[in-house]
Amino acid sequence: MSKKDQVRRVSIDCSGLDKPQMLRALADALSFEEHFGANFDALYDSLADNLQEYGALELELTNWSGLRMAKHNRETLLSIFEDMQEELEPGMLKVKIVERVIG
Repeated sequence: MSKKDQVRRVSIDCSGLDKPQMLRALADALSFEEHFGANFDALYDSLADNLQEYGALELELTNWSGLRMAKHNRETLLSIFEDMQEELEPGMLKVKIVERVIG
């Protein structure tokens, strides 16, 4: 079984993260290239490249209400995930928003 055949599971705790911190957390968790531009366009491109190279991803974002991003930035982030889901094969990207995890 190749690495592309396995679904990767990544969880990010959003508590207290602002936009740059959230983009950095995604870049670190998904091992984006060092030249990642830390903006929404770069996120879209890097995520697309990452999914092509490494295969399916289940991304869990916990403590979403603790994210310190403006509403329009939150909506843009979700739009990126939704657009990518529409463009990719079904099941390549699953994003789960979780308010909090206990235990």
